[in-house]
Amino acid sequence: AVGQARKFIQYTQSQANKCYQATVQLGLQTTTSDITGEILDQQTVPPLELQQIVAAFTNLFSGRITQTPPIYSALKYQGKPYYHYARRGINIPIASREVTIHQTEAIQYDTDTQQIHFRTLVSAGTYIRTLAVDLAQSLGTIGCLSALHRCYVSPWDHAEAHTVDTIIHAEHNDCYLQPIESALGHIPKITLDDTTITRLMHGLQSQISTPAAQAGMHCIFSAQGKFQGLADVHNACVTVVKMLHPDANHHD
Repeated sequence: AVGQARKFIQYTQSQANKCYQATVQLGLQTTTSDITGEILDQQTVPPLELQQIVAAFTNLFSGRITQTPPIYSALKYQGKPYYHYARRGINIPIASREVTIHQTEAIQYDTDTQQIHFRTLVSAGTYIRTLAVDLAQSLGTIGCLSALHRCYVSPWDHAEAHTVDTIIHAEHNDCYLQPIESALGHIPKITLDDTTITRLMHGLQSQISTPAAQAGMHCIFSAQGKFQGLADVHNACVTVVKMLHPDANHHD
């Protein structure tokens, strides 16, 4: 987020779904559960058919499942990430937790490289490294994550992505910015008149003639359809939460 859009980061959807394209290398176990870690073990992979792999995803790794996050992770214990302890050889137990595998598709198995390729849509907090290890174990072998590409994060399910280099070197890089409200789609909207919006921008509570359909925080839009900020709406009373400066660029 850039400019005044930084004001609204804390209100974005922290539990957004994520889509990944992943590759699992069977027959290899590493310290980090991915290809960058030190090799702990190598095994001969038993003969596998694609149908077995598809069945494993369907029966064991679909919907709500329980995962134990990898020890080399950014999750924190007593204020420090778990990888801090792992690098020092300190064994700290990690509690398992529930995550959701919404969908897995484009599953392929390369018998020559013994690699499984798939695309999956998962809930926030899902570790694909753990999925790789657990999947291999369910197939009677060991494995680790050998490649990972995050395709998108909701709500930008079908938005075009750009590299940082592309944006930095673009002649008009502001054309790559998305509207602030695109990250706030989970918050209901309400349209207010200019007088009420001006009062909110000055931190003043306001009364409105038409109550919102539901109480709570709302995205505030002007009659011209421009995003103005966030406010709490209760019955006919509106209280400012965070508003844009009148001259702000409406992007993040």
